[in-house]
Amino acid sequence: MDKKLTKEEVRTPDQMTQGLGRFADWVSKNIVSVVASVVVLLVLGGVLSVVDYFSSQKESDLQGKMSRVEHQYTEKKTKFKEAEQSDSAKALAAAKAADKKDKKDEKLAPPLKATGDLEKDYGPEVAGFEDLVAKNASSKAGQMSAIYLAEIYSEYKQPEKALEALNKVVPKNEPSDVLSALTVNLKAGLLADKGDCAQAVDIWQKILSQKKIDYMHDEAKLRSAVCFEKMNDTAKAEKYYMELSKNTSSKDEPDDKAATEDAKKYLRLLKVRANGGT
Repeated sequence: MDKKLTKEEVRTPDQMTQGLGRFADWVSKNIVSVVASVVVLLVLGGVLSVVDYFSSQKESDLQGKMSRVEHQYTEKKTKFKEAEQSDSAKALAAAKAADKKDKKDEKLAPPLKATGDLEKDYGPEVAGFEDLVAKNASSKAGQMSAIYLAEIYSEYKQPEKALEALNKVVPKNEPSDVLSALTVNLKAGLLADKGDCAQAVDIWQKILSQKKIDYMHDEAKLRSAVCFEKMNDTAKAEKYYMELSKNTSSKDEPDDKAATEDAKKYLRLLKVRANGGT
């Protein structure tokens, strides 16, 4: 009968040496499997690192491309805005003062004015954003491009195209991070504006379920309440108006204050209508 080893005997150098020897024998007999396993782990780790590197690099490249288009768009938009203000008394006075001081004999270049034709005003910029969305809808650059497209199309009274662009980057309306939350919130607003309140409210409910974007909750509640009124669900509308009216948050964000004040106003109007007023 074999003698069982005590804990002290197991820890002796002789026993340790024997244990290491047995392990070495096992490794020797199974060397192919051991090496193969190590190689697989190293290759897998290397592949994941390479994939992560190239994914980051691709996103960086796309951001660079998007930034160039964004710069062209914002620069042109600024010039259009300046042109709109050029007929005001303040702008004329400033221009005359500048002429007298520095450019007495030099004529001012005519301001760049928007024509009202989307293709003429922002054709190249729209094409650039559309290309990014079409080829890289799942990227951050693609989402940002869609937001710019929605802004442009909305300004030129083309809400369907604005929604089409947003649908490509957030097809499931999931506010999984800050950027996607902004994107779906914009989408909900466009849907509400065109009368599709049911779908808009569904999206805002998803936003309200995400605690990490609680700074968007007041706006989502307010706009949901307005939609509930349009759908004749005054009970839900009143519920949200009351919640916002009683908002005692310590935040000093202007949007929060505006939502609270608007809710109080809409709640008063709702009660007036409920009592037969207009």
